[in-house]
Amino acid sequence: MAADRHAGAARAALPGWACEITRLTVLTGAGISTDSGIPDFRGPSGIWTKNPAAEKLSTYQAYMADSELRRRSWQNRLAHPAWAAEPNPAHLALARLARSTISTQVITQNIDGLHQRAGTPPGRVIELHGTMFGVVCTGCGDRTAMADALARVRAGEDDPQCTRCGGILKSATIMFGEALEPGVFERAAAAAASCDLMLAIGSTLIVEPAASLCAIAAEAGAALVIVNRDPTPYDTAATAIIRDPIGTAVPRIASQLIAACLLGSLDHGESELPSMRWQRRFPAPFRPSRSVSAPAMLASGPRSAATLVRPWRPRHNRSRADHATASFTRHGCSCTGGIPDAAGADVARSGRRPGSGRGERPAPAR
Repeated sequence: MAADRHAGAARAALPGWACEITRLTVLTGAGISTDSGIPDFRGPSGIWTKNPAAEKLSTYQAYMADSELRRRSWQNRLAHPAWAAEPNPAHLALARLARSTISTQVITQNIDGLHQRAGTPPGRVIELHGTMFGVVCTGCGDRTAMADALARVRAGEDDPQCTRCGGILKSATIMFGEALEPGVFERAAAAAASCDLMLAIGSTLIVEPAASLCAIAAEAGAALVIVNRDPTPYDTAATAIIRDPIGTAVPRIASQLIAACLLGSLDHGESELPSMRWQRRFPAPFRPSRSVSAPAMLASGPRSAATLVRPWRPRHNRSRADHATASFTRHGCSCTGGIPDAAGADVARSGRRPGSGRGERPAPAR
């Protein structure tokens, strides 16, 4: 009886959105890495806030056309604070979730590799904007290690060229004006569409297509919890908004989710699988499908956050994927926009929806 009372008290202390979560997707932006000493871009002390002209360093067309800008970029890469950065409590908390019984996927706008260094398995991390640890030739596509290129810069090459074809080298990240790597956004969209809970941490959610992942998750029936210091365009669609510092909020959320998972196991027996709790939550034939076709869902693009309707209620014989696909078809808009991250100047906006095969389009003015 005493154990039941303690369990009941613990359960009552948990937020409702933390209960019965079996699939978690996390979207992280620049804000999660500021406690590691990496400045963000649009915050009060952000790189672009203090020096708006610095955004030009992240523009593909300018980088390709201006050799002086490339030389400045290589010097910035040498001195970037991400090389000395260490994972902070928020990164470590997400790694703890990835090791728990909750199926966890981390989609990051950052290129600093701190999620992997914190212990999140690389297969659970989707890097939307690439990695600062690689270099790619803009001519032949050859990929090499960033450490090798920086060694050449230290040796006196101010704008190193490709050793295979003599082409221009850049970091293996996505700059403004570049398309995302093939298949990356589709993987992220599938993770967003199949989760029970979407956490958006440290992102302004104003740059597409990354921000549209919140719309995909909410339209598919997931709870959306935003952890960010400042308001975002998706606040009206959120189940909960947390303004506490990320370094304290994320570890607390991780503890709440793990505690809720353990309490759920006690409620229904330790032998019960998480998938059985999902079946109990939505008895057939009202159970949403756990499989999602991301390309089909993205065919017409996501709706804006302001028009999202929540909470979602299952409909007879209608899957989560069907519901989301129908909503996007009725209220579609293209997935385009910019993608700032936490760890470097070479982070960019895709000029087109991934996989569309269309020419690049400028992002809307901000």
